[in-house]
Amino acid sequence: FDRKPSGQPTVLDLFAGCGGLSEGFRMAGFQLVYAVEILKAPAESYEANFHCPVYQGPIENFIEDLKSGKIRLSGIDVIIGGPPCQGFSPLGKMTPGKERQEVQKSLNGLWSYFAETVRILRPKAFVTENVPEFLRSNEFQNYTNNIKKQGYDVVCGTLSADQYGVPQKRR
Repeated sequence: FDRKPSGQPTVLDLFAGCGGLSEGFRMAGFQLVYAVEILKAPAESYEANFHCPVYQGPIENFIEDLKSGKIRLSGIDVIIGGPPCQGFSPLGKMTPGKERQEVQKSLNGLWSYFAETVRILRPKAFVTENVPEFLRSNEFQNYTNNIKKQGYDVVCGTLSADQYGVPQKRR
């Protein structure tokens, strides 16, 4: 992929789902050029709605394909994404069962693949979306330390979706 001549800043969406975060960026004038989503149905929905390629598979495989040159992305201005939040969310902590808790714990580390993609592609900016509890986790400290070592500044906080035109009260 090479930058398109539209003049709009280009965006790569990781953990894209069907594109809720991407839609906000598209509405703000950004050009969605590539996405990564592990689940088939959301990946197909994303591709149909945003008309750009979607890597449908685990982010770990995407990173390997990026490193090996099998996937070539250049000129990405912004990387966005919402790594899974189940292990940080209060709802996830209330879910009984050791097996479920182990799955949630393994999902908590997926932020590292976001940071690795930033390291490889060196965008001008990135936006990571997650639940407020992520800000108080050890994983968040590790994430911000990793990103800062790459030379980026980190600005973080909690936003309320209803203040941005979303018809729901969600932090």
